[in-house]
Amino acid sequence: SKKVTGVYESALPNKDNVTSIILSGTSYNLESSQAFNKLVTGGECELGDTITLLIGKDGSIADVITQGTSKITTYGYLIEAGTKEYTRTNGDLYTSYYVKIVTADGEELEYKTQRDYKDLKSSVVSVEISDGATTVAKVNQPDINGVFDFDSLTLGTHSVSKDVKILDVLNTYAYKTPLYTTVLPKRIDGVNLGLNLASDKVLWYTKNSNGEIDTLFLNDVTGDGYSYGIVTNVANNVYTCNIAGKIQTFSGGNTIYSVGSGNPVRFTMSGSSVDSISALNELEGKVKSFTASQVATEDEVYSVSDKVVCYERVDVGRWQLVPLEDVLGKTSNIEFYYDKSTSLGGKIRVIVSY
Repeated sequence: SKKVTGVYESALPNKDNVTSIILSGTSYNLESSQAFNKLVTGGECELGDTITLLIGKDGSIADVITQGTSKITTYGYLIEAGTKEYTRTNGDLYTSYYVKIVTADGEELEYKTQRDYKDLKSSVVSVEISDGATTVAKVNQPDINGVFDFDSLTLGTHSVSKDVKILDVLNTYAYKTPLYTTVLPKRIDGVNLGLNLASDKVLWYTKNSNGEIDTLFLNDVTGDGYSYGIVTNVANNVYTCNIAGKIQTFSGGNTIYSVGSGNPVRFTMSGSSVDSISALNELEGKVKSFTASQVATEDEVYSVSDKVVCYERVDVGRWQLVPLEDVLGKTSNIEFYYDKSTSLGGKIRVIVSY
């Protein structure tokens, strides 16, 4: 039942004897004569066409649907828009508008469009292909609230498919590079997605034929798309940072961040470069227990990220990255830092031992 829609970019080794194709930057092998007959020279599909592949059990192409045979709507988080060059069957180059989206299962798909949609970048959109035309539109945020319950597979009053696909995105224009991460359902078990709070945590969802939610697009719920570390020095609004063991300097420019040397922080990244930083919250209260999965105080239990970053303070202004095992179980001479409460999707992100 898996379908992949994109631009037919090239045929390998050539269009006369095609054994695999490149669809929107991804290679797919052929597994059937039906697919071969449509993709080969003289077939229904030309290079540059937007087509839908029907994927077989082994991940190869079982058949192909051309865009004119039916209306196809796909939902995704728009990460690129603009113009690029494509190649016609005769080898000529031409330029077209295009968009690239990320679907709820984390797959990137590219489409040729008739106009520029860069104003929709970093939004969840619908991509509709009908009669050879591709239309992109920002979806309206749904009215859905509630706590996600993994055991009962519910979100508030809505049933959720056991195969639900979840994408957590940073839905903002403030960042140079759109950030997103796929999420397993267990990750958001018990997380409040809007009940009695601002109901902007679910950007979009779809339901299957059984009425179950089968895709979810979340707005910065888990925090797992960020990087975490510690600021080691601040001078003239230039911040030296240790990001999980990698040292980087970052200029605040016109923005002065309220962090100082020794502060654990969250980093928003543009590729490998820091785009912005924000301080984490220090866990307060006496720590009763500390395991690889949680830290418990007398008042609350905090989940520990499976990518928690641990440091040992070895001298004034010096922090050394250490494995979690080196500090596991300590309840004194240790500090824990989190981004937000567990009920809102937060985790312990940084641990400092001294």
